[in-house]
Amino acid sequence: MRELMFKMFAISILLAVAISAMIAFMGHGYAYVSEAHLEDHMVTKAVDCGADPELALWMLDEERLCGIPLELRGYTLAKACMESRFNHLAKGDCKEDGRCRALGLLQMWPWVTKAKWNPLTPIDRKDPRAVTRFYLELATLQMVPSTRWRGGP
Repeated sequence: MRELMFKMFAISILLAVAISAMIAFMGHGYAYVSEAHLEDHMVTKAVDCGADPELALWMLDEERLCGIPLELRGYTLAKACMESRFNHLAKGDCKEDGRCRALGLLQMWPWVTKAKWNPLTPIDRKDPRAVTRFYLELATLQMVPSTRWRGGP
């Protein structure tokens, strides 16, 4: 049952992304769906997955503030649903001796608390807001084109 819910949530997020991409492609023609309607749908699906509605809205607001395009908005909600079902105390990637590497809402590994390049360190992996900010910071760093030579032509 849970696996089916995970799949349904992921499909609904992908559907929202596909609709928003279609809107961008069509130039707001007859198939226009408002950003607020898409976000309401995402929050509803996140609540169905176990999220606190206030936290889900906050996560979407953080994505907007970080400059995540509308076509990709909601991916932190989808990740939190798939990784921990919005349980900020969830443990994962456990070894046979019982030690678990991944912890928290987005299942962050211990290296997150020691990342020297991260201005938000130290991070409490059990704090959903701190982990979401870190994840979005990491995502926005990866969205910036690199000027490093990659060995190509």
